[in-house]
Amino acid sequence: MAFTHVQGNIGSAISGTTVAVTLAAAPTAGNLVACAIGGFQGLTLGTVKDSNNNSYTITASSPEATRDATAGSAWMAYLLSAPANATATITATFSVGTITVADIWAEEFSITGGSAVFDKDAKNNGTGSSNPNTPSLTPTNANSLLYATASTSGTTSGVGAPWTQAQGGISAVSANDAEYDLSATGATAINFTCTGAVDWDAMSMAFFIQESVVPGWESPTAGPSLRI
Repeated sequence: MAFTHVQGNIGSAISGTTVAVTLAAAPTAGNLVACAIGGFQGLTLGTVKDSNNNSYTITASSPEATRDATAGSAWMAYLLSAPANATATITATFSVGTITVADIWAEEFSITGGSAVFDKDAKNNGTGSSNPNTPSLTPTNANSLLYATASTSGTTSGVGAPWTQAQGGISAVSANDAEYDLSATGATAINFTCTGAVDWDAMSMAFFIQESVVPGWESPTAGPSLRI
């Protein structure tokens, strides 16, 4: 069982109430799409949807907004299993506030050996370091997928191990970033590198793969292994 990165992109806005990202292709049916959203000063996220009105789930702990005035806020959202009519354009709509700077990253992941299950999310904030390093998230299961973002008061220059930079890369308008880890097992802190000491608001979320069950088969401990 494994997660595989398929594609990703970033979209940014400097006005209005929506920010959108367009992937190179529509997500494949059954794949997971993870989104990270960052915004600055007083925004409330209302919905995340694709252009066929498929709704993305905003995680329960979103947003992290403790340092919104200096660093901006962070949200996480996901489409657990893309439907056949999923589209490449994903839009985050803010119900309160007007955008001065906002970003949305989207990454598609394929799943082998089962189906994706949302595990948990985590949020935290910090100040005074050039390497944003909270929150730390401990997935429930080994070989989990983690996805994270940090809204900072400075300029992000990259990500550190064990993370991989989101395909969309660093925002040209906010200088913020997103990252993923395809096989997290234990406690894993976010790891972004910034220029100088910064404030940050950050979020991370985890997914695991639920193994496919072949119809007619049962656990060996539950009796016969094949229904006849």
